[in-house]
Amino acid sequence: MYIPEAVDVIREKLVTHRLSGRKTLWSTILKQIAKKDSFEGKYADTILETIRSFLKPLNDQTIISLWRQTETGMGDDTDDECLFPDCCRTDLEMELLKEITDLAWAEAKDAT
Repeated sequence: MYIPEAVDVIREKLVTHRLSGRKTLWSTILKQIAKKDSFEGKYADTILETIRSFLKPLNDQTIISLWRQTETGMGDDTDDECLFPDCCRTDLEMELLKEITDLAWAEAKDAT
């Protein structure tokens, strides 16, 4: 698995995540970004929860493999056997959060 694939899967979960009635999380975030150039922090928490649920079933080697595709992971020359998977998982969560929010900004700006 590659980072862009992970981002696509997470984004799709956010697109289908219902807030209330007909509103979806993703469309709400895009509207807020387009209007205020920001979105509510509680939605960032929901994004992070979605990222964690995506990563939870992945084994340590997959987490390390994904982490190696990030800027931080590419710059680290530590042998995989010497890495702490939980630390890589935490770093990966933050990298994916950045990727998802960057994608949201790009989509919101393209829509305007």
